[in-house]
Amino acid sequence: MIDVKELKRKGEMRLRLNDKVENRETYEIPLDRLYYNDRNGRIATFIDEERVREGHSRQEILALKQDDVERYNDLIGKAVKEAEKKDSYEKTLRDVQEKGQMVPGVVLADGRIIDGNRRFTVLRELYRKKGEQRFSTFEACVLDVPEGKDAWRAIAILELELQENRDEKRDYSPIDKNVSFYKLCLNKETKTLDERTYQTYSGATDKEMAQMKSQVELMLEYLEWRGTPQAFYLLKEEELHGPIVEIANRKKKMTDDFWINHRDYFFAMLSNLSGDKTRQIREVLEMAAKNPSRYESLERQLQEKDYLQRTGNLLTKESEGLLNGKDGAERNVLKNELEEVLSDNIVESKKETSQNKPVALMKEALGRCQKIMWQDIRETTTENRKELKILLGQIEKELAKIKGYLPE
Repeated sequence: MIDVKELKRKGEMRLRLNDKVENRETYEIPLDRLYYNDRNGRIATFIDEERVREGHSRQEILALKQDDVERYNDLIGKAVKEAEKKDSYEKTLRDVQEKGQMVPGVVLADGRIIDGNRRFTVLRELYRKKGEQRFSTFEACVLDVPEGKDAWRAIAILELELQENRDEKRDYSPIDKNVSFYKLCLNKETKTLDERTYQTYSGATDKEMAQMKSQVELMLEYLEWRGTPQAFYLLKEEELHGPIVEIANRKKKMTDDFWINHRDYFFAMLSNLSGDKTRQIREVLEMAAKNPSRYESLERQLQEKDYLQRTGNLLTKESEGLLNGKDGAERNVLKNELEEVLSDNIVESKKETSQNKPVALMKEALGRCQKIMWQDIRETTTENRKELKILLGQIEKELAKIKGYLPE
């Protein structure tokens, strides 16, 4: 445990905890007394990622906090650095090297970092490279280790508030933000905050909350489908945030039956897309909504190639760590086949949609006209009736033009 009596006092920082704002003393804390917060959604994702890369179980990685904290911090620090935008991380590194740590962090008395992961990572890197004592400590205020659910809730709110306006927060992957929301508010095992509290302290709008929730639900469903439950790091590695957003937005307009009938093909495409994945999945969804006969043709072509079964076999082997060289070749074949089928059908769909555009617009116009009831006309103002007559005259002229375009 960190005893502030043994530390050098550095300064003060203003902090709000339990809705009470206070000036708290900050201290210079040796780097080897600190560790990354595994309760943080973003760090938890890094742990899952390193678990797969290094071949450790989650329990083994967490055990390093006690047995070899340096090794634990090395594993997570590597993931933190790789996840940052290179220019943002390098800017922080240069700033700390030239000016020192300008913004204090927040840690618990057991060494858990609540705020300041990037600064901690940069300091560890600089100390190893330069060996200068000015990089050997992390300035932070020290809070008591929470006891009980309410105390952890206060820490979660503090972390949310502090990080929302930090540069680090703005550089977070949208996947990381969704995972943090999921772990804080939706996961029964890790839930600390209710959704209303999260919204209050994060500043998210109602629309943003609804979007995050629908995206998280889809992320969970997709990862479960591919046999890798909650392996959120895969979504980052495969750059699937954009496609996830597209599908989640479109899914709101689908019937349950439509989603159930076509979900497997959407997900199979999601796992094999290459190039501009967001644009491709958007065009597929547009096709499914506006040109269903063409979309059904696309699915039939994939069905003839036994696409779902082959994709499922590959994902099963991947989740079990049994992939070999032949499987890599099969993955490329699946990607190429999908690219060819999508390219052909998207081009044809756009052509067919363009050809059907006049009829579709006329049907839309007819539908709008049919919504105007005589009661509406009777109850409107005299000025509106005059304007309506003018508009009807303009519409009649346009209809006459259109009739003139049509062959006898």
